Amino acid sequence: MFELDRKEVDSITFGDTKYRLMESEKGNRVIELYSSMSKKWNVSVRYNVDEQWNKMKVLYEGMAVRRNQN
Repeated sequence: MFELDRKEVDSITFGDTKYRLMESEKGNRVIELYSSMSKKWNVSVRYNVDEQWNKMKVLYEGMAVRRNQN
């Protein structure tokens, strides 16, 4: 399988869950999710990427704050 030339823009890690925001040279963005079973990154979101990424950041940051308070 071939690798696309994408660079990592941002990432979220919460426990074993890992997401990263990737951008191609053309400016196309995708969100990838790491699979611990296959040990590789899989595309999970291709459309409305910026909106979905912002929602995920708020969600996981809120969960991290609540986790640290307990």
